[in-house]
Amino acid sequence: MNRSKRFYLAAGFLALFLVASGSANAAQTFQVYIPGAVGTDVGLDEDSWVTNSSSFTLRIVGCFKTSGANATTSLDNLHLVLSVPEGQTGSVSITGGGGVSLYTTGADENLLTDVAGLDGFDIRQGPLPAIQGLNDHYPFKDDVSDFLVYSIADDFSNIGSIHDYNAETNTITANAGVGEEMDLQVSISGFTSVHFDMYGLETTAKGSTWQMNASSHDATYYIPAPGALLLAALGLTGIGALRRRQIIA
Repeated sequence: MNRSKRFYLAAGFLALFLVASGSANAAQTFQVYIPGAVGTDVGLDEDSWVTNSSSFTLRIVGCFKTSGANATTSLDNLHLVLSVPEGQTGSVSITGGGGVSLYTTGADENLLTDVAGLDGFDIRQGPLPAIQGLNDHYPFKDDVSDFLVYSIADDFSNIGSIHDYNAETNTITANAGVGEEMDLQVSISGFTSVHFDMYGLETTAKGSTWQMNASSHDATYYIPAPGALLLAALGLTGIGALRRRQIIA
């Protein structure tokens, strides 16, 4: 192989490497994150940012593709989907994001939130749009969850540098893309778990499609079962006793 051919071959491999590296580091179109949460599994709900605090900040993220034919021109019609255990009742308060309004539900039963005007059935809409990635999320099972859907903002417009919040690897990467991070304040009572996903409409020169966060970039509020809490307490008690014995010895 002559020098010229070796040069072009090496250049080609370098270009492929750079493209692959850029794709690997690019942030998801949409993300949901809870500051201070831990990336872990909750039963069959895998790779989620999990908190057991009933009041917390929920961060939603939108990332714009910035080059090529698929460059993003807008991210709008932003919504949260809350999955709660089927048949449970409770309340969820969400503030921020330019005015939050509960507008529909896919619940099988009358899921009361005990908040006047927000029982999930005052305004009825059609089913969720055809969202890409919907089947990747465990809580979206008709016999597992009831659902509440919140309209959270018209669009992402305050563009700047964003992070990649990856619950699968429990890592946060700065400068992972260009877009917006928006904080909402959440307060929950009654429910033993609430899983948060977001979806919205991504528009490029090729048209508009409904997108959803990846299953590794969602968030969950979860209260461990009483038995699990008891076992954890007994374990800590046993460890403390063992340490005291070692000190005495």
